[in-house]
Amino acid sequence: MADKPSAGLGATLSLSAIVAAVKGFWSGEHDPARIAITASCVALIGLLAIAIAMIVSSDLRARQVGAEAMYQARAQIATTFMRLARQVPLAQHAVAPDAAQPSQLITLLLAAIGQPGDRQIHVTLAGGQPGGTVTGLKYNPADHGQIRVEGEWVDLNLVESFVTL
Repeated sequence: MADKPSAGLGATLSLSAIVAAVKGFWSGEHDPARIAITASCVALIGLLAIAIAMIVSSDLRARQVGAEAMYQARAQIATTFMRLARQVPLAQHAVAPDAAQPSQLITLLLAAIGQPGDRQIHVTLAGGQPGGTVTGLKYNPADHGQIRVEGEWVDLNLVESFVTL
């Protein structure tokens, strides 16, 4: 707390010294010199404003280019996904776990989700666990992905088969 009063006192004394110096300098000048000094200060302030405007403008342009590139990449991904999803023929698939790796199962699930219309994916789980309708999909390379079945996240390795309806 002791620093704040001394900082305020220092600022006040500095401002007083600056005002005194400007008054002393200004009072000794004639009108033509005052006009030249004022015009120089105005020109300097104008140039500073232009420089700041150029910096802000280039920053905004760079952000715009970055955003456009990001949207273009997203559009490319979505277009590729939809094109590939159309190439996977889907009617009813039953995939046993030994016939498909989890990554293949994820590809088929994504393709089923990407098909036009309302599709449901019903899975049968191993180990006597109840199956059900898939309502979510998440993939993590460490755990080979999970699907949400009836509100619970289930490891893809537990899927015996699935059917798209």
